[in-house]
Amino acid sequence: MRKIISESGVWESYCEYLRSDDWYKKREYTIISRGRKCEGCGSAKKLQVHHTSYKNIGNEDQGDLVVLCEVCHKAVHSDGPVSSKVFRKVGKSCATTTWDKNRSIMEKLWSGSPNKKHFKALSVERFGRKLGEYLINEWERSHDDA
Repeated sequence: MRKIISESGVWESYCEYLRSDDWYKKREYTIISRGRKCEGCGSAKKLQVHHTSYKNIGNEDQGDLVVLCEVCHKAVHSDGPVSSKVFRKVGKSCATTTWDKNRSIMEKLWSGSPNKKHFKALSVERFGRKLGEYLINEWERSHDDA
């Protein structure tokens, strides 16, 4: 496991870093500067700060962080579907995980659709335009390879 090194300290692990004063200050600044609400759903309850990238741990830019409520944060890291608002905030860093989480839903939408146009309309209705279009592209790519 690699050490986390920043201008203000060195930590033996990611968990140790997340318990540090350095992370606490960065986390609090991020929550306050983003209006004390989830950037996915707008909730002000049980706010957490999610890393959109782990390459700058210890030296994160504000662009590497997103404020999410516990529910949206769990959705990003679990097998459940991810809302289009959360997808827009977490962006490409979670794209592969997002496809893996929603693949079975896309397969069900396809099997229940009479044609490709209907499938695309259902996907955008279910996930929102941006996430729906991303998932359609991933679905088409995965089926072109098959």
